[in-house]
Amino acid sequence: MGVLRVPLDRLDEMLLRVGRRLGGWSAELQTARAAHQLLHSDHSLRAHVALPLELAGGWPAARRPYDRCPRLNLATTLAPNVNELGRPARAGYGLRFQICGRLAVVLGGNLVGEAELAGRQGHRLWTYLVLNRSRPVGRDELAAAVWSDDLPDAWDDALSALASRIRAALRPITQEAPALQIQHATGKYRLETPAGTFVDHERARAALHEAELASRRSELARTWTEARVALEICRRGFLAGDEAPWIIGQRRLLVEGIHRAFELLTSADLERGRPEDAATSARQLVELDPLRESGYRLLMRALAASGDRGEAFRVMERCRQMLRDVAAVAPSPETERVFHEVTAEHL
Repeated sequence: MGVLRVPLDRLDEMLLRVGRRLGGWSAELQTARAAHQLLHSDHSLRAHVALPLELAGGWPAARRPYDRCPRLNLATTLAPNVNELGRPARAGYGLRFQICGRLAVVLGGNLVGEAELAGRQGHRLWTYLVLNRSRPVGRDELAAAVWSDDLPDAWDDALSALASRIRAALRPITQEAPALQIQHATGKYRLETPAGTFVDHERARAALHEAELASRRSELARTWTEARVALEICRRGFLAGDEAPWIIGQRRLLVEGIHRAFELLTSADLERGRPEDAATSARQLVELDPLRESGYRLLMRALAASGDRGEAFRVMERCRQMLRDVAAVAPSPETERVFHEVTAEHL
């Protein structure tokens, strides 16, 4: 697969074309379109970005290795399973699992949606197997995930029947990717997937990790794009309308991912000298969790950077009141220190 280097003034048109080819629901594509605004406004970035040639619709382009792409590498974002030469990195390239938001299994032109995945119990079975695809899962554990405390009398047979229904639903995919299997042996199930299979939940976790590393290295563009990928995936939610302890646990992890992504986005925008954008992200962080002090600290820094220290005073007062009224505690010494730093000219 080659690489198409796209001039910035044609990038948005190209991303729209890619969106039509991907079906419009890719979190990475949403991130790329958001990155379009950053590219136009940040002259420190190069005047071209790279897109996978097969997604670009075959427009003429020189073939270049991915390691020569500019700092904001949309090719990596749009097609994470390619090697440095632009070729499919593994046999499973193209197989995608979406378990955040609406369930979907996609390979080429084949799509298996949540309507085909055997109802609420099938959704639980499938997502639990995807989340634990690195290990075999015992039948007892899987049954508890599917039925919680309401196990049917013949749950063993019911579990086998449910797994068979999932296999049948996946047949359009497994015909093209026979390595995708729900295996059952010695009282355990395991989801076998081709190497290189893309899972949105795993991509979000990896994106947060990459954003953290990039932030420590002051790689601001990469911090921003990876945090944005994580944010777009995490905010989709998880098995909406369903309740079980393990489902609630996964939702909490996604919410924490949203919080951390906003923190990274805000910090990156502050470092890049974009206090208004930083303030927007910080306000969303405060609204999501009014007891999380990092949101107030980042918002005060953003307001001070934009010259609105008076509003920073009001933000600190809101922080103190919220912590006092809800948690009966005072702001941490770190929050007080940030407040005194950003309002020093008014004290």
